Parts: sequence; structure tokens; C-alpha cells
Amino acid sequence: MITFMNRVYDMSISIKDIASLAGVSTATVSRVINSTGNVSPKTKARVEAVIARYGYVPNLVAKGLRTNLMPTVGIMVPDILNEPYGLFVRTAQQLLLKHGIISTICNTNDNPEITQEYVNILKSQNVSGIIYVPDSNSENIQFGNLPVVYIEHWPSHSLSPNSVVVCSDDINGGYIATKELLEKGCRNIAIYMDSSGISSFKNRYLGYCKALKEYGLKPKAGNTILVNPIHSTDVIRKTNKIIQNGFPFDGVFCTANRITIGAMCALTIAGLIQSNSKYNKVKLVGYEDIRISSYGYFLVTTVAVQTENIASTAVEELINLLKGNPPTKQEHTLPVHLIRRATT
Repeated sequence: MITFMNRVYDMSISIKDIASLAGVSTATVSRVINSTGNVSPKTKARVEAVIARYGYVPNLVAKGLRTNLMPTVGIMVPDILNEPYGLFVRTAQQLLLKHGIISTICNTNDNPEITQEYVNILKSQNVSGIIYVPDSNSENIQFGNLPVVYIEHWPSHSLSPNSVVVCSDDINGGYIATKELLEKGCRNIAIYMDSSGISSFKNRYLGYCKALKEYGLKPKAGNTILVNPIHSTDVIRKTNKIIQNGFPFDGVFCTANRITIGAMCALTIAGLIQSNSKYNKVKLVGYEDIRISSYGYFLVTTVAVQTENIASTAVEELINLLKGNPPTKQEHTLPVHLIRRATT
């Protein structure tokens, strides 16, 4: 026996023992465990009671050998230290574990060579599928026939039949962020963009343009500031350079959380944004609503995304693909919403 989280698990008890104790067949126990087939509520409750009483844990390795489907998946993210990615990985990992699936976490460092190396390793370990947050330059990553759920970014190639995209409504995200600035009187709005031009940032830019058009404005080439979203220091450096030349913008839309951090650092040091919002010379809207936005010294207006719901949808779709079913939908777009705070 082993104890985990104050529960005792009898590792010696088998599915045959559970069936005998519940007075049912092993096939019925299997259907209850795997949520397949028809089992009456009364029988299901009796089997689940025995499972709970004895702390039965299915032998996943044996199951994998029987079904040729090892219950392990890879979760690949560009940077595990990026708060939304960390929350996504934690949520997905916990949900997969509830389904008896072990996850292998791969931090790709936004490097396509490292990404492909991880994919090759995961394939050699016979993983069942992959949940993947694409890197900036991921168009040549080869997954073979593995089921893949792409998160937040569309791949540059067409989706295979066993692939799904789960993303936020970034066009609307860009739109509501820019509209907030316009409604607060801003007319010369800078947009800080990922220099790689991946799909989510392109969509946020489309939303930015849509809001400007509604106010009779056009995007200006000089208002698009291309930065590396992985490193806030790049944002600080470029913002400081603009400040030195006389910061011409009355509004700033930051399209990622680390961009927000970098821009806020530079603008507050320069005195353009202050803790008392009525003295702000520049208004700012961020993206992804990381924790510092809500309880830092400066409370940042931001577009919030549903990171945990994205993870839940991704896990549901991957499990569906692992069962050999077609995707319920090849694209899931989850809504976003604005949280208004001091910077507007």
C-alpha cells in the first residue's frame, strides 16, 4: 500500500478483485473506469464505491500494452516561466491526470530546433499525442501522424484531420483594447507587436485596425512597434528610445503580458504613467491579465483570456482524438473580455 495526499491506495488489488467485490463482471468495471458503454446508475455507483473504498488505481502500463495506446502526452510551450503558459500547463496536467494520462512537459525556449528535437524524443517514447503552443518559427515542425492540439496560435500549414486549434478571440481582443483607448480620448495609439508575426498577434492587430476604422482613423506605420515578446528588456529599450525623442503617443496597446510589463516600466520611470490615473499622460491597455495587473502598484487595464478553459478544451479534444474520433470542431475560439483599471 502507498499513501498519497492523505489517501491510502492498495496497489495489489486488481480489476478482478473490484469486480468480485462489486458483484459485477470485469467488463462492467472497465466500462465504469473508462466511461464507456452502458452501465446502469445503480451499478456504476456500486462499482465506484468499491473503487473508492479500496483506493484502486488502474494499471496504466498494462492498459497501454493491451491497447497499444500508452497514456502519455507531451505538453510543449515556448517558455514555462511566462505566467499564462505556466497556468495553462498546470491546468492541462491536472486534467490529464484525472483521465489517467501522464504528461511530459517540454520547454522549447521559442527555438524551432529544440522544438523538433523534443518532438522526436516524444515520438520515440511512443506518446499518444501532443498539446503544443507554437514557437515563433514553427512552420517546419514535423509531428508525423500524432494527434496535435495547437494552442493560441494557428500553424502556418493547413491542419491535418487529427489536429485541432484552441485559441482566444484575438480579433475581438484587439478591438476592445483599442476601443477602450479611443473612448478615453486617445487618437494617436501605438501598438506593440511581436516581431515574428504569428497568428494571434496578427489577429490582435486586425482588431486594432477595426477599432481605428470605426473612429475614422487609419493605422500609421510609425505606430506599430515591433518587439521581442519573450524579453521585457527589449520592450524597455525600444520604449526608452522613443521617449528620448519625445513620446508622441497618447495611448498604448500592448499585445502580450511581457510587453505590458516592459512598457509599463519605461513609461512609469519617465513619469508618463503614474499611480494616480488622472495624472497619466499616456493611457495603456495590456493583454492576458497576469497577476501583477490586478494587485501590483499600478493596476493595468487589460484584455483577459480564458487560460484554464483553453486548457480544458484542449484536453477534451485531445482525449477525443486519442479515442480515434474526428475533432468535434477543428477550431475552438474562446471569448475574451476587458478588465478596466487605473491605466485607462
